[in-house]
Amino acid sequence: MIKSRKTILNRAYLIGALLLVLFIGVGVKLLSIQINEKDNYKDNIAEYTIPAKRGNLYASDGTLLATTVTKYNVAIDFKTFYNRTNSDTIDFYKNALADSLAKVFKKKSKQEYLRLFAKQKTKKSQYIPLFKDLNYGEIKRLRNFPMFKGRKSTKSGLIVSERNERVVINNKWSRTIGRVENGRKIGLEGAYTEFLQGKNGKELRINVRGKSRPLNDESRVEPQDGYDVITTIDPAIQDVAYNGLLKELEHYSADHGSVVVMEVETGEVKALVNLSRDKKGNYRDIRNYAIAERTETGSTFKLMSLMACLDDGVADTATVKPTGTMSIHNAKVRDSNGGRGYGEVSMMKIFEKSSNVGTVRFVYDNYKEHPEDFVNRLYKWKLHQKLGLDIQGEREPLIPHPDNKESWSGLSLPWMAYGYGVELTPIQILTFYNAVANNGKMVKPLFLKETRSGGKIVESYEPEIINPSIASEATIKKAQAMLRGVVEHGTGRALNTAGYSIAGKTGTCQTGYGSGNVQYIASFCGYFPADNPRYSAIVTVTEPDKSKGYYGGLIAGPVFKGIARRVYVNTPERNLDGAPQLVDVEKEILKEKDFDFTKKISSMPNLVNEKGGDAIALLENAGLKVDYKGVGSVVKQSLKPGVRIKKGQHVTLILN
Repeated sequence: MIKSRKTILNRAYLIGALLLVLFIGVGVKLLSIQINEKDNYKDNIAEYTIPAKRGNLYASDGTLLATTVTKYNVAIDFKTFYNRTNSDTIDFYKNALADSLAKVFKKKSKQEYLRLFAKQKTKKSQYIPLFKDLNYGEIKRLRNFPMFKGRKSTKSGLIVSERNERVVINNKWSRTIGRVENGRKIGLEGAYTEFLQGKNGKELRINVRGKSRPLNDESRVEPQDGYDVITTIDPAIQDVAYNGLLKELEHYSADHGSVVVMEVETGEVKALVNLSRDKKGNYRDIRNYAIAERTETGSTFKLMSLMACLDDGVADTATVKPTGTMSIHNAKVRDSNGGRGYGEVSMMKIFEKSSNVGTVRFVYDNYKEHPEDFVNRLYKWKLHQKLGLDIQGEREPLIPHPDNKESWSGLSLPWMAYGYGVELTPIQILTFYNAVANNGKMVKPLFLKETRSGGKIVESYEPEIINPSIASEATIKKAQAMLRGVVEHGTGRALNTAGYSIAGKTGTCQTGYGSGNVQYIASFCGYFPADNPRYSAIVTVTEPDKSKGYYGGLIAGPVFKGIARRVYVNTPERNLDGAPQLVDVEKEILKEKDFDFTKKISSMPNLVNEKGGDAIALLENAGLKVDYKGVGSVVKQSLKPGVRIKKGQHVTLILN
């Protein structure tokens, strides 16, 4: 009996000792976890960013250009699901959930969902992916299911993660609409990302067995959505500019081209189109040539050159110069008609004919002793500075100065006169032409109309004036008359259409002339209507197939004309095709008989039916002060034919 009791006590002591060892082991393990694995546990909890929903990007008429679509991935935490559901109701909820999922999402049958639930319970898995890329409406319906409704996300068993996907509505304009990627801010999206991006939220998430889920609801800070941005782009004008440019690029097999359309008074950019040929021969919106491509300007720069002469008072539109061919420092300058020229003609005619020699003579004769005066005039117009556009990528203009001996030579001044040795981007050229249309006021191109939040205006954006008056009123009026003359009588005559008037300048610039592989940039820059400008535009087509044509009026003109037609012609019944055909128009103009500006007159000639520009130049050359109304040919004159005239006498011409 005593032996049996000792045996029992010994066993009890042994069990006690084993329990003591076990407790000590557990304590040591807990202490080890506390000391050694505390940081590991912390490492499983991390702060996650909840991306803010980017604001929408709109055109000026409310057309959606880009938006953010939120996509939701859904999983179920089965441990939470089963732990909070007692055995009496589990089958009911399983059936209800499987039935609802099958009916709403139609991805699996009810029986397939039930088998999935049973399988996961057997595996004792805490997490199973359920859906990917649900939209907001679908996730809202899911959260209203009986199993999840009214419960916090961490206790419902429903795990939802979200991501934002940016969608561009019209891929044809993808480069203009833009994007933000790898720190690069491209197009309108990049320019206004500060407004669009909003403010990100955050939450704590725990990683369990490689699966992340929210730690608790209290740690979540909701994101603040970005503002909606209303741009100045007009979809109708953008579309006609895109289609017109694409047609010309394809027809002339050109390398690339661009179009910019601005509202004259405000500088609002209504269209920004860039197309270039890819390796497959298709034209796509790849690079922003209108803003980022700086090239020699060619004949479009002749406006700046002659306006400098006018504003400095060294010449007038009636001043005559010889044309044809000239030599400067053993280098020849020729007119584009094989160097034959147009005789000794006025500045007005020189501009209309786009005479290289005539333009060079005006600049070189008046500024060769002090070329800095000419360049300083260009600098006063800020042609050497960037415009400071919101869209990134603008190139700095290249306007050489005589003070820089490394970039200046004896040929710099005459070459600059007709657009060589100076480099500007298309939108920089257009900004100057727009100032002429705007009666001298130069405004910065504007892409942003307003920002909104919840449909309410946060801020509206007004035009920014770069220069309130680039030249005297007299110079601006003469420049406007010269630009009208180009379309009425000169190299832009193909754009002279009944129903809407256009003023502007053609440009045909050689590139690669030093390499032996001469290419061309064809352009047209101007505004419409000519007498009350509302829109200005520039069209450039680079490296067309020379065998098909390369003149600015021939290639760029139709795009410009199409834009004007779209904006101002609303009745398709009207005859809009009364202008001469574009084919070989410039060659026909070269054959045209010139009006003699140099003839001496002592009495008033009969100028009825003569071109307005010709008549004005003749009378001003004779010393008369001319006022005129309208555009086109002369229909009435204040002095009768044969009346003796004298210098300083006033005469009024009425044009049709």
